[in-house]
Amino acid sequence: MQPLVQRKPGAQPGNQNARKHGFYSQMLSRDEKLRLKPASDREGLEEEIAVLRIKFGELFKNVWHCKRIVVDATGVGEPVAAFLQQALGRRVVPFKFTARSKSDLGFSLLAAVNSGRLKLFAPDGSPEYQAMLFELHHTRSNYRPDQTLNFYVDPSDGHDDFLMSLALLVESASSFEPRTARGRIARDRTLQVPVVQDNVSSGRLIQSPVSQNHLSSGLFA
Repeated sequence: MQPLVQRKPGAQPGNQNARKHGFYSQMLSRDEKLRLKPASDREGLEEEIAVLRIKFGELFKNVWHCKRIVVDATGVGEPVAAFLQQALGRRVVPFKFTARSKSDLGFSLLAAVNSGRLKLFAPDGSPEYQAMLFELHHTRSNYRPDQTLNFYVDPSDGHDDFLMSLALLVESASSFEPRTARGRIARDRTLQVPVVQDNVSSGRLIQSPVSQNHLSSGLFA
């Protein structure tokens, strides 16, 4: 019979659980911690992925105050869209890419560009901004016999994540109607008008008065 070996107190060598959960305790609020285990158990996610989902939900709702969020729900994106729908409700709109839906998305993007409704912030020198411009400059298109449009960045040139995100942003704003501020005459006969600061998902990108660079109307040339 093997003699019993008394286990030393504390975490064993190589065990990162204490460090990981210490990190969670600093990054997550009490409410977020309560939602972490159900989020992990329900879909069998790694806790790190579950943390990201929870934090994104909080950003959309309480930091960016998004009123409409269009999420790629194609393939592996479907559970992400479902999670955000559960967390944020009707403000989340799943979008599944098909030949027809992508074509409609492309035509909407072109319409927003050519009408001057879509603008970009002035360059900030960030890698993300540079990557977005690169994708926009390398966008290609094919017009099919059935009058549908395909737009993309050739894989040999790179990815098209920013391009598709921009198209989904236009989609999120297409049917959004911001609330109208209504004033009333108070007893002292002064007009009181509440300030309304509703934003579409990243809506500042579309309506910001500091935007200087217009997308080229030659996109998809």
